[in-house]
Amino acid sequence: MTTQQHIRLNKLSLGIFNRIIHLLAIRKSRKSLERREYEQLASLPDYLLRDVGIKRSDLNLKLDKPFWWS
Repeated sequence: MTTQQHIRLNKLSLGIFNRIIHLLAIRKSRKSLERREYEQLASLPDYLLRDVGIKRSDLNLKLDKPFWWS
């Protein structure tokens, strides 16, 4: 393999690695937003949660999970 081919392969590998890091950062950001929304919902009384069809136990399950599980 020539030096040029090695350089191209390294650039391609770095590009893929950067893309994966970017996607993981986006996922964490989305999960952080979801968590804040669940925390806001958890602050509501049970009768309001029932009105929108959410059980407190479901909220608690979501809030107990780390972001990479869901």
